[in-house]
Parts: sequence; C-alpha cells; structure tokens
Amino acid sequence: MMKKAAAITLSTVLLLQPMTASAVTWKNIINGLRNSGTNRYTEDGTTIEKDGDSYIVSGGILTGTTWIKLDDFNDWRKILFKEINIEEDIMAELDDGKEYSIDIDEKTNAENVHVTVRNKTKKDRCKK
Repeated sequence: MMKKAAAITLSTVLLLQPMTASAVTWKNIINGLRNSGTNRYTEDGTTIEKDGDSYIVSGGILTGTTWIKLDDFNDWRKILFKEINIEEDIMAELDDGKEYSIDIDEKTNAENVHVTVRNKTKKDRCKK
C-alpha cells in the first residue's frame, strides 16, 4: 500500500509541474548543422535537414528573430519551415538575380516575413 501511495504522490507532483517547451535560436541550429558533419541536426526538438540545395526546418520552437543570412549556407536555394513555432519574425538576406524559395507550411506559426535583396550595383532595398 505504501508503494502505491508513493507512486500516486510522485505522479501528482509530476503532473503539477509546469511543462515548458525548450526553444532554440536560428544561430544554434545552423551552427549545429555545420558542426555535425552530417545532413541532419536536432536540438531541443527542432530539426534542420539538408537535401541538396534545400533545407527543412521542423518541430520545436525557434526563439528570437530567424535571420537567414547568405553566409549561413553557401548553397541554399530553398528553405521549408514545417510544423514549427517561430516566436518572432523570419528575415532573409538574398542576392538579386538569384531564385530562392522560403516556404512556410500551414502548421507553422510566424509573425512576419521580411526579405532584403542585395544588388551589387545599387544600395540594399527591402521588400515585404
């Protein structure tokens, strides 16, 4: 009987503790992928996977601004955000004259998406 009471007490204590989801920054997930030596990296429930010139970012929570810079990947052309919560904005820096795709599926939450296009002959300009 004591064992049952202890188990019930422990279960109640565990259920009463707040459940918090861990979040990861864009910089952490990018650096993790670079340092992993593979095409896939997961941290705190968020996974980034490389497939050719495409990247899929899925699950978990991205905290802070997701600022996609050209030097994050030297070969990216497409990024898919899939079933992920993005706590702040998605911002991307792109080269003029090149084709890019940033896709956000219907199960992803993001506040705003901003794109900066670099033109080598003109000053940077911003498109929304």
